[in-house]
Amino acid sequence: MKIIATIEGRDVILLEDGHLSWLAKAAIDSDGVDAAGQPNNIYHDPYYQPETSLRHNGQSLNALSESYIVVPPAVIKGVLPVVLGCQARVHNRVTGKITEAVVGDIGPHAKIGEISIHCAEEVGMPSNPNNGGEDNPDMVLYEIWPGTPAVVNGVQYSLQPS
Repeated sequence: MKIIATIEGRDVILLEDGHLSWLAKAAIDSDGVDAAGQPNNIYHDPYYQPETSLRHNGQSLNALSESYIVVPPAVIKGVLPVVLGCQARVHNRVTGKITEAVVGDIGPHAKIGEISIHCAEEVGMPSNPNNGGEDNPDMVLYEIWPGTPAVVNGVQYSLQPS
């Protein structure tokens, strides 16, 4: 077990089997495109961006229909295997619900704990990016498997060097 980063007071731990784990809050990310591949800021999120770092089938992810998490650069730089596009799991310790996800975006250096609208819905959390999520940093467990391409709801994602 090794700590690869501490962000917002939360340790990102590299476990002996090669996967990473951390507890953090869950801010809601609305970035990406809609089903037609067009930017769509339906929640009028002031932090909305039309692109995600990961591309699938040539376009950004869709926060409304794809479960993804956002990681800071320190997580990506902290391990050798590729992180963007890898398998992730989100466990809401309040509801007990767990969902598979993909590492789909790179966030700010100093923040950790952000999930897509769809991911929030999957774990039973308020999903509006303006007032949803979970503020308690002990209530959401994140796990990722660098180097392992994500499979979420039957969709396989490709690893993408960042």
